[in-house]
Amino acid sequence: MQARLERRRETERLAEELHAPLAALARDATQTVGATERLLLSAAYLVPEEAVAEFRELVARLEEAHPELGIVCTGPWPPYSFATAEAGS
Repeated sequence: MQARLERRRETERLAEELHAPLAALARDATQTVGATERLLLSAAYLVPEEAVAEFRELVARLEEAHPELGIVCTGPWPPYSFATAEAGS
C-alpha cells in the first residue's frame, strides 16, 4: 500500500510539473491526473489565439525535459471541454 501511495504522489507531482506552466498560458484549463496506469495526465487548455505558438513551444520544451514520457498535443479544438450544462433560454 505504501508503494502505491508513493507512485500516486509521484504521478501527481509530475502531472503538476507539466500542467502548471501550460495552464499559465491558458485562459482556462482542465485536467485529469492518473486516470489509468499509462495515462499520467489528460488536460485541455483554452489558449488565446495569440499564445498558441508560445504554448506549442512550451510543449516542445517539456517533451525535451521529459524524454521518458510520450507527450501528445493536438488542436486547436472547439472549446467543448469548457462548456457547462447550464444553458440560457
